[in-house]
Amino acid sequence: QERYKTYSIINILAFRNQQRLLKDIYLPLTLKMEYGKMDYGTDKQVKHTVEEYNKDFISSYKRMLIVDTAGMGKSTISKKLFLSAIETNAGIPVFIELRRLSKERTLLSEIYQELKLVNEDIDQELVLDLIRRGDFIFFMDGYDEIPADEKRSVTEDLQKFVNNASENCFILTSR
Repeated sequence: QERYKTYSIINILAFRNQQRLLKDIYLPLTLKMEYGKMDYGTDKQVKHTVEEYNKDFISSYKRMLIVDTAGMGKSTISKKLFLSAIETNAGIPVFIELRRLSKERTLLSEIYQELKLVNEDIDQELVLDLIRRGDFIFFMDGYDEIPADEKRSVTEDLQKFVNNASENCFILTSR
């Protein structure tokens, strides 16, 4: 509930930091997935316009990396998908701002922290069971924003987590 409210509102810098609802200003973006000849023997391209969370589309890829230059809408599309996942009851969506992670503040501790916003008395074993089952959709925003001195340990933590929780869906953004 708290994160839904937080990510529903966008600050518009071009209009003196005015706040707008994401749903009122969101223009559907198109994701373009390219596969080289090594993957399929031929060049293949898939395009998908993101208007809302599409369970079939996301679950068919399971792990998505959204890459583009600064200011192109990577965080906005992540927030839009996160909000839509909540609205459609598509698993357990968790939004992680990767710049907050460090050697001491691991991905799993951040997940617990995010879930505590919903329920102060969180059962960590239950959360681990749900992760093992694959009930989560992890939105990991801003890989490029991880502090340089933390990048190696955070990357190792991310890789280990994604490999051990492979039944879940992961959407990661970076420049």
